[in-house]
Amino acid sequence: MKDKTILITGATGLIGSYIVEKLVKDNDVRCLVIKNSDVSFLENVGAKVVYGDITDKSTLGPALKDVDIVFHLAAAFKKDLPEKHTEAVYFKINVDGTRNMLEAAKENHVKRFVHFGAGGVYGFTASEPSNENSPYNPSNAYERSKCEGEKLALEFNQAGLPVTIIQPAVVYGPREKASILKFFKAVKMGIFPIIGNGKNKMDFVFVEDIADGAILAAEKENAVGQKYIIGGDRAYTFLEILQVIADTLKVPVPKIKVPYFLAKIGAGLLEIGCSLIGMNPPVKVATMDFLSKNKFYDTSKARKELGYEPKVDLKKGMEITMKWYKDNGLL
Repeated sequence: MKDKTILITGATGLIGSYIVEKLVKDNDVRCLVIKNSDVSFLENVGAKVVYGDITDKSTLGPALKDVDIVFHLAAAFKKDLPEKHTEAVYFKINVDGTRNMLEAAKENHVKRFVHFGAGGVYGFTASEPSNENSPYNPSNAYERSKCEGEKLALEFNQAGLPVTIIQPAVVYGPREKASILKFFKAVKMGIFPIIGNGKNKMDFVFVEDIADGAILAAEKENAVGQKYIIGGDRAYTFLEILQVIADTLKVPVPKIKVPYFLAKIGAGLLEIGCSLIGMNPPVKVATMDFLSKNKFYDTSKARKELGYEPKVDLKKGMEITMKWYKDNGLL
């Protein structure tokens, strides 16, 4: 992609920062950020910073003037919000904010709008992987808000704004400082429990691969009006993932096993106790579900229609991620 004017929301986040980095050399890249954001990385790579707020449509016009392509990643994510926040917060940002971006993009005649949804909107799976035709089955407030955001985006596509939806699997890689970093720390300490039998399947995608998939979607004309799940090289069982992380760290694989029903009861009691004293629980019932249930995907549509092919398998990706954690004093 060259010589385009591109606006990226959520550019200070994990995936957004990689899209900026990949596009800034050959394109005019603008990053919409809220005031008081840390924009040092964006400025260092040569991107233009434009201040605005997706929940306030009046601030979006200048950022979208003469823009060819929008990558819309800004969202309230589960790890960003304390427990006291309600579903209304997710909907204000992930639905109302998305509506504002879509309306402003249409009014400014944007040529392509790449909207980031979530693979999680399909919920947990049985024995078969989810695909783009699977019914929405969100399991929490965040996923419900992402469902509604995706539906809005498709409505705007029908109304004439060329939209493509990207649905990432679990994203990991350098600059990720939340869930996967916790995985590494717990495995290193030997305290990561296996919930259930550990045979549940999960789909992890390296951050550079998801960025490449999104850029391909913005370039392909046949991607307009379509949803694409972007995943990794293959689905892995939870035991396989633990093994890869342990091998990367050169430590033994954790052996602690906890039956699912006990883990769920314990997490539920912890949630109740923490809520009484105004604290966020260290683990939740939703965490137990995530660690023990299938959530994996069929990515053949993206491979066939976009030419997407993940370049980094789980072993290599975890090695790169661990090195970044160590180099930055996080592990």
